[in-house]
Amino acid sequence: VDMATEPDWKVMMDDLLSFAPREAMCVLATDLRIVHVNGGWTQTFGFTPEEAVGSPWTSKCCGQSSGLGEINSITAAIATCQHTLEGLLCYRKDATQFRALLSVLPIGPVASSSAQPGDAALGFLVALLVRELPPQASDALCVVAREQLQLSSHLIQQSLQAMLPGDSPPPP
Repeated sequence: VDMATEPDWKVMMDDLLSFAPREAMCVLATDLRIVHVNGGWTQTFGFTPEEAVGSPWTSKCCGQSSGLGEINSITAAIATCQHTLEGLLCYRKDATQFRALLSVLPIGPVASSSAQPGDAALGFLVALLVRELPPQASDALCVVAREQLQLSSHLIQQSLQAMLPGDSPPPP
């Protein structure tokens, strides 16, 4: 997928993200920038697509009390196109906090028209799914939510990869 030259890129991304309408979901490049968000992301975090796109993921969902270990784990998974599922204290645009599970899903290669001939793809598209947990969620409920998100992550990842044009080689 060439984000810079694909005329229907936004439409394609909207279609891809429609697989997870109840999940807050964004698509990231491996340089950690948000390249697209769904309506669930805007509803959960309060940032419009215009405010979110181009920003590092951490600037739109992390705050002062977010766990550094979890942030580093999620960031490493995004940068290396690996799946992970982590709990994190997140922040909305209005600075209110909430607990959530975040799932990183490698999707497929991304290129740019600014790449020079012979350059490899600039990175991979990676989806970040966020499921908000109820404020007083019990440990048992958190376990169930984690299992549900893990299952839906796998199905969403397969659907997203199947919708991308061309072959999706494994991540670097």
